[in-house]
Amino acid sequence: MMRSRSRSNVVRQGSGSSSTARPPESAARQAAGCSSLRSSSSFSWRFMARAPAENTGAGWPGIDHRPGKADNCRPLSPAFPRSEERVILLLRGDLPPDARDGVLARLQRWARDRGASLRGPEAGAAHSVEIALPQGQMEEECLLQLRSWEGVEAVLTAAEPTWKVRGYGREPQVVRVGDARFGGEWAACIAGPCAIEAEEPLLALARRLKALGVTALRGGAYKPRTSPYSFQGLGRRGLEIAAAVARQARLPFVTEVLDPRDVERVAAHAAVLQIGSRNMMNHVLLREAGAAGRPVLLKRGMSATLSEFLQAAEYLAVAGCREILLCERGLRHFDPGLRNLLDLSAVPALHERTGLPVLVDPSHATGRASLVPPMLAAAAAAGADGFLVEVHHDPARSWSDAEQALDPDSFAAALARAEAVLHACGRRLARPESA
Repeated sequence: MMRSRSRSNVVRQGSGSSSTARPPESAARQAAGCSSLRSSSSFSWRFMARAPAENTGAGWPGIDHRPGKADNCRPLSPAFPRSEERVILLLRGDLPPDARDGVLARLQRWARDRGASLRGPEAGAAHSVEIALPQGQMEEECLLQLRSWEGVEAVLTAAEPTWKVRGYGREPQVVRVGDARFGGEWAACIAGPCAIEAEEPLLALARRLKALGVTALRGGAYKPRTSPYSFQGLGRRGLEIAAAVARQARLPFVTEVLDPRDVERVAAHAAVLQIGSRNMMNHVLLREAGAAGRPVLLKRGMSATLSEFLQAAEYLAVAGCREILLCERGLRHFDPGLRNLLDLSAVPALHERTGLPVLVDPSHATGRASLVPPMLAAAAAAGADGFLVEVHHDPARSWSDAEQALDPDSFAAALARAEAVLHACGRRLARPESA
């Protein structure tokens, strides 16, 4: 008996049947309450529930679980949104208050005539207004009309959710950091250890890497680790070591910043700020890093879509950063044999949507030193504008990520192979002019 009742507690919406009869009034109430679900393009079907008699009120939000009210089946609360299309209208930032008020008044009339709702104009956050229109009413003609208004900078859609990053995409952008050139016909290599350990071996490694063609030195002073007990980096002391080595080797230094409070300190020592995969959606950190006056290397989140990746870059651009390096570093997947799944299709896909340089990190993408050289060459063939490679003077003794670090000799062979691929594709590897 209990088993039979349990099965009847879940009914597929739209099936028109249930294992128990419902009073006509209750069935009508369910049909009225759930009609918005059938018209929503966001939900093909939903589970609806009837609560057991012993339920005292706790359960799914929006459904009346009180005894005797099990048939009062309503959509989850808040009610499912009606089918609608949303766009964001960006006002020009230099509009005088009177002109801004005029555009907003015109927009309110336009929305009222079309049954649209507006969100944001009274707050004026970032000079943006969100417009929600009933499904099917946001035609290209409407978008063109809004974009033609004086005082409107852009109209963003779900298909094109960025403006400044897309604006850079009119032509491929070349970002220069010292002798490194990323983008256009150029690709450059950033290499170094996972973590900064000591000055003397790091200086020797930096000089060797520069002689091999590396144009920027990488190394972590602050390390984001899965375990709170793992080595977290040398912190300020690591920054000082890396800055000293960078000056002596005459190489720009690239390092990760984890905390918005550390941005100013890290920017004082590093030529490029790195935002790691775990922090790709840390919007406070993105704003601080974007306003620091340094180029920013932004890694794709381990489960982020390309749209989410570009919108994270948009945060940097809105904060004032115009020298943004995107970096594909692999996605989390199901196979424990590989650390991540390297999505090389992201390189040309991003090039179609933005002119920002796209780098590839084959070290974190594979997690195995033996796989780094072939994936480095594959990244060059895919059109990558640069590479981020972990190299250690003695990988077996590396304080972190030893299994994915190359030794200098293996790296030399891998970089030569990648350079040959670049040359076959009509591109060039940027090399230090003073090497």
